[in-house]
Amino acid sequence: QRALMASPSTTPCRVNVQRASMHNVISGYSASPPCPAGQVPCFLPFNDVTRGQMAKIDAQAGGYTDVIPSTQQTFTDVAYSNPFWVYVERASLHGVISGYSSSPPCTTGVPCYLPGNAVTRGQTSKFIANAFYPACQTPQR
Repeated sequence: QRALMASPSTTPCRVNVQRASMHNVISGYSASPPCPAGQVPCFLPFNDVTRGQMAKIDAQAGGYTDVIPSTQQTFTDVAYSNPFWVYVERASLHGVISGYSSSPPCTTGVPCYLPGNAVTRGQTSKFIANAFYPACQTPQR
């Protein structure tokens, strides 16, 4: 549980972080900064999550291991050199994410994903529902 050094025992989510880490869904950080001095690796449980990180979490939790050709680029702003590229491609392949198809917000062309933007609660709900309940029918109001 060394990867959770910056997640004190008083953090309410500590057990959940440990479980997700044990199943390789999350991994934390391995450098200082962002880890506090002498606390590498760390998790930083109160930091926001980016759309790129959320794609990785969903791809890992969903067990997606699809081989993606390095020439594939679904979104104009997520090139092969992006650290979240493979996870974004896998999540897209499984219909978990769809990105944006207009400018704005796309500045690199369409479609774009905006992997560095913070994920909203609504987007998080969509990612989770698409990953784990893809055939669920939405009730009509």
